[in-house]
Amino acid sequence: MRKSVRAPAILDAMTNAKPAVAVLGPGRLGRTLAAALEGAGYRVRLASSRTVQEAQDAADTSDVAFLTVPDAAIAGVAAVVEWRPGQLVAHCSGARGLEVLAVADQAGALIGCLHPLQSFPPDPDPARFTGITCGIEGPAPADAILAGIAADLGARTVRLEGVDRALYHAAAVLIANDAVALAAAATRATREFGYTRMWSIHPAQIRPILDALAPDARDIETASAIILAAEAVDWAPISHAGQLHDRASYRFFWQLLERAHDTGRPLPSEVRKYFSHH
Repeated sequence: MRKSVRAPAILDAMTNAKPAVAVLGPGRLGRTLAAALEGAGYRVRLASSRTVQEAQDAADTSDVAFLTVPDAAIAGVAAVVEWRPGQLVAHCSGARGLEVLAVADQAGALIGCLHPLQSFPPDPDPARFTGITCGIEGPAPADAILAGIAADLGARTVRLEGVDRALYHAAAVLIANDAVALAAAATRATREFGYTRMWSIHPAQIRPILDALAPDARDIETASAIILAAEAVDWAPISHAGQLHDRASYRFFWQLLERAHDTGRPLPSEVRKYFSHH
């Protein structure tokens, strides 16, 4: 990826007037971003990224193009559009770096990222950008152009160069206070990475995190059977469902039952006795 870029077209467009903007992806973010840009005096064309010709037509008439599509679709959309040298192409993902725009970079376009730390409703709401923070990334002059656009929308900016995108994205979910996204992130942290505790910065986030961290009914059933069987033989090794268990695995299943109790999950009556003193 180039360290420096040639950008006479976009700089000329911004010298005398605000650049024309294409927003490719009419989802929640795309619709609100388009409305906010129009309210800030930009000429905006909102287009679907699913039709190549529609996306290309919008790109051809724009100085700046925002790809407001799902993370997994960014590289694909960037690859099917023919970009011009000096045109600015930016995605709006907090989880992806600039490598997903490699095709645009190779075509001579400026590339960057403008990621709003905000959740967006189904209906366009330009006020969602007022007072928020947007993460930006890009080589000069893309970074300055994106910072200027964010300022026109009433947003502050932070730089994303060198930032661990996975950690940044997790923090962004918390800051945006999107309960659905938060629950999904917490569930993934529990199921895939083994996290069993939480850190929350807003009361509204507590219940989604608790629900995600709580063991499911099948796990509780298995842990209960193993702990009860182990207690019956004074914690000697046992066999359950064809697998051998000893004190090491008992500790794991006991912690699972403790987590179920702490998160309010129903427990079998035979197991509830262990927590009667809580």
